[in-house]
Amino acid sequence: MLTKPESLLGDTARGRAKYALAALGAVALAIGVLMLIFDHEPAQFDVRETTALRAVTPAGGTPVRGATTTATMIEVIERLLHKRGGYLTNDVLPPGVPAEPIQ
Repeated sequence: MLTKPESLLGDTARGRAKYALAALGAVALAIGVLMLIFDHEPAQFDVRETTALRAVTPAGGTPVRGATTTATMIEVIERLLHKRGGYLTNDVLPPGVPAEPIQ
């Protein structure tokens, strides 16, 4: 029989639960900080300027058909790969899962 008012958890179980909650909170805080660091939108770029830099133009000076699309796609992929945190879509654990809005 219990002589003093106690909860169903003993003192050691209560202490372990307190440390477990503190550890869980620390992990959640670390994930939140990493999500804020990785959440950085790259600067916009001019498509025509990117095409002029990347595309090889014939003697007439007009880029061939599809040069703008190809140059733009190359630039977008490079920006995704070189942004803070890299390309996170293939991540299966936080902070990559909730941080990457690209589907």
